[in-house]
Amino acid sequence: MSTHKNKLWLRWIAANALSEVFGLGATFVAIALLSTKIERQHTAGVLLAFAIAQWWVLQGKVSNARLWIPANMLAWAVGMPVIFWGMDLAFKMTTTWQLVCVIGSTLLAAGAIVGLIHGRFLMVLSQAK
Repeated sequence: MSTHKNKLWLRWIAANALSEVFGLGATFVAIALLSTKIERQHTAGVLLAFAIAQWWVLQGKVSNARLWIPANMLAWAVGMPVIFWGMDLAFKMTTTWQLVCVIGSTLLAAGAIVGLIHGRFLMVLSQAK
């Protein structure tokens, strides 16, 4: 990969990690406020909506945009266990600041992992056009 594409890939990973902390974190808070507990089906629905929105944007801009949803599913298949582990750990914390730090760190790590995987797919798809 060229230096420009390496920078773009690293920026994609960082942006994805930060968006998970704020975007997915806010989504979890909204779901929690609307229901008594967050079900895996809620999370899967939110992630699928994100993937479809991203695919829609990629259509016509990269070849084989149809591969985006499977790439996104693969990325989240790796990222979601990190989130489930982190949430399990977070609710074992005894203070609010520990809880917030664990949740924030978990979402940041999951976002970086997901960004790393589907960011790489994005680079490959964008080169194929």
